[in-house]
Amino acid sequence: VSWGYHWLLSPRWSLEATVGFGYAYIDYEKFEAPKCGLKLDEGTTHYVGPTKIGLSLIYFLK
Repeated sequence: VSWGYHWLLSPRWSLEATVGFGYAYIDYEKFEAPKCGLKLDEGTTHYVGPTKIGLSLIYFLK
């Protein structure tokens, strides 16, 4: 689910903001070092919360 709003700042400039909330199923492995380290942990988790945020400055070409 996402929501956004658009503000007209002037005839050529505007601002847009978006925020999204959602669900993610995450399967992970955690290592001591990125390439050759020992595996420390692994598992799965469920995440519910903010999944995106955005702010756009828009210039209209005429």
